[in-house]
Amino acid sequence: MSHTLWRRLRALAGLLLCGWASTAWSQTVEEISDSRVIRPDVNLHEGEPPVVSAVAISADGTQLAVAGDDHIVRLWNLSDCSLLYDLKSHTDWVRAVAFDPVTGWLASAGDDHRIHFWDLKTGRTARTLADHEQVVNCLGFSPDGSILALAGHGAQIWLYDGRSGKPLRELEAPGRDVRALAISPDGRTLAAGGQNGRVRVWNLDDGEVLFEVTADRLRARALAFSPDGTQLATGGDGRMIHVFDANDGAEIVVLTGPPAKNLALIYSGDGMLVSGGSDNIVRVWEVAASRQVLRLVGHTGSVTSLAFHTETGLLASGSFDTSVRLWNLAGDGRGNVVRQAAKKKYEK
Repeated sequence: MSHTLWRRLRALAGLLLCGWASTAWSQTVEEISDSRVIRPDVNLHEGEPPVVSAVAISADGTQLAVAGDDHIVRLWNLSDCSLLYDLKSHTDWVRAVAFDPVTGWLASAGDDHRIHFWDLKTGRTARTLADHEQVVNCLGFSPDGSILALAGHGAQIWLYDGRSGKPLRELEAPGRDVRALAISPDGRTLAAGGQNGRVRVWNLDDGEVLFEVTADRLRARALAFSPDGTQLATGGDGRMIHVFDANDGAEIVVLTGPPAKNLALIYSGDGMLVSGGSDNIVRVWEVAASRQVLRLVGHTGSVTSLAFHTETGLLASGSFDTSVRLWNLAGDGRGNVVRQAAKKKYEK
């Protein structure tokens, strides 16, 4: 048999195998489109609705915070999808929002170098950290609300007292332009990563580096700890999701799928991971089986942010299509959608 014929036969076999694998993959993934939709009003100044860059759900599961490029943070009542407040103090794109799990205050930050703390009983700013050194890309509270961590275009992670707003410590990130950070469920560990795809993990008590991993061959954009704190999931421009042992950085599994950037990650239960991507799709993964079990479809732009409330099973996904979709997932996180949520769709 000639070398040319052998190469052609191998190529044909590869095409057949890829076609079979693609068909099998598509047949085993359930697709869900049932969701409630929240769409912010058109900004009269800009003439178009804002893209959504960040979402967060309050600790009690009753409120949803939505931020975007029109400088406004919107607070919604999740029981009826009514708008509670337009929070207006930022002067540029708002990149990140997070609820203090204890006080219920909301922190927001972005391109204007300001961190606002909002008292949601009044809808007014309770405290502002002004003139921050850099743009803020991401922020998060520790589980007890005592620490607020934030990062931006530089190579630093800033830790603040979550109550007083006083600076506590500055950590050196593994590279510049940090796009993602996460704090473990026990509040003892912080992970962050960005431009060079490296993710560094610290002990929050003393700032000691615990380990560092190459999480993405390009840029790291998303991080999430599992609810039990044993896993750290990472995603980014490299189009694969890496899951590491959160104690020592050993790689557990690599999740592969369609060629899309992974822009947001969150666990919906132990062993169940949700991702949002540049292909406009939200996916639910069973980590132990290394497989995708559900696709949540409906967005028409990149899915930039995710929030999940464990007790209610509610998943919120924000997108560049200017909308937030609300998905009611079963407690095990596998996406057994409660059909009642689809009987009444809200378009705000």
